[in-house]
Amino acid sequence: MNKTSALLISSSFMSFIGSGIFFVSITWYVYKELGSASSVGMIVLLSSIPGIFISPLAGVLADRFNKKRIVVLMDILRFILIISVFTIIEFNMFSIYYLYVVTVAVTICSNLFFPSFSGLIKISVDKDNLSKVMGANSTSLQLGTIIGSSIAGVLIATISIQGAFLICSLTYLISAMFLGNVRRIRQSETASYEGIRQDIGFYRSLVNGFAYIKENSNIRILILLGLITGTIVSAINTLLSAYTVEVLHSSETVYGILDASYAFGGVVIGLVLVLFKNKITFFKSMLLSTLMLAISFVLLGVSSSIITSIVLLAVIGFTNMYQGIIRKTKLIGMTDFDYIGRVESVNWLVYSTISPLIALVLGIAANIISIDKIFLLMGTILFGLFFVILISSLVYTKEKLYERSDINK
Repeated sequence: MNKTSALLISSSFMSFIGSGIFFVSITWYVYKELGSASSVGMIVLLSSIPGIFISPLAGVLADRFNKKRIVVLMDILRFILIISVFTIIEFNMFSIYYLYVVTVAVTICSNLFFPSFSGLIKISVDKDNLSKVMGANSTSLQLGTIIGSSIAGVLIATISIQGAFLICSLTYLISAMFLGNVRRIRQSETASYEGIRQDIGFYRSLVNGFAYIKENSNIRILILLGLITGTIVSAINTLLSAYTVEVLHSSETVYGILDASYAFGGVVIGLVLVLFKNKITFFKSMLLSTLMLAISFVLLGVSSSIITSIVLLAVIGFTNMYQGIIRKTKLIGMTDFDYIGRVESVNWLVYSTISPLIALVLGIAANIISIDKIFLLMGTILFGLFFVILISSLVYTKEKLYERSDINK
């Protein structure tokens, strides 16, 4: 991995550490000051809802303007916003409404950051190393979020809440410094690095982005396949605590181990893809990973062994992360440079809107049927999806053979 790739991954790692620290710190601070769960709930809501409305616009901005400047600017803005929280705490100027505004602003900055960051990866990393960088980026996401969330409590307890916000702000400043040193390598793929022609209006750019996705069935399929990853993440986050108590009849200690096992599996595959080149074709990767997920969920549904559940959750974390990485790598590699921001924003929008709905459905279902039966049902659906992918790959291979035979004639 070259210097540019290392800078991109280091920036991503610091950014996710900052996100982890910020979320834990601000929710803790709000609850400590007001003792109100509803206020904390509002913070959580404001951390997600703005993205639904901003995401399509963020994609257009990423494609119209200099991606490197956007990501550096968003990191600097997040640094300033969080430093302002440090300031109001230091001078005892608590205002819940100001914290609401900061939460919305940080969320908007994050949603403007990620489409441009994906585009920056595309123009800064050669195609042979794209899979490695995507694997490393996914690993940095996992590790950064885990580390950020973990050290936030330590910082609050050992230093102070304002100290936690100060360190959080510095992570974004460091991220901006890393990104400032990134050198792009593919300037020739577009007539202007600034993105799509500036004489096209903002609304037309947005419409063109949706039209591009509509005309590219492979891109649509890849975006929809992201729902597999999103559904599994929602299932683990929503059902794991209830599974621990109701099926395994265990305590919060076991729950922590199970959750860590799932995260560990994701980190391992990220490191594997960084160290070794993935030589398995896309269709085979999707087939194998979907089959492994199906088997794992079925076994999770029939097992009541803690050890077995720990192993299975590590396998699910490993396989789900692997599928997510190869899908995202394929999506970025397949998308034209001028549309990468808009495609990535729609990809995130589908994931972030449907996954919470799935979590809600799973939570309601858990009150009606047992958790183990939900896992069995998920395994059965994944088996069905495995056969759909298998048939699609056979049809695709057959069409390619026909095309070659026609060319030879």
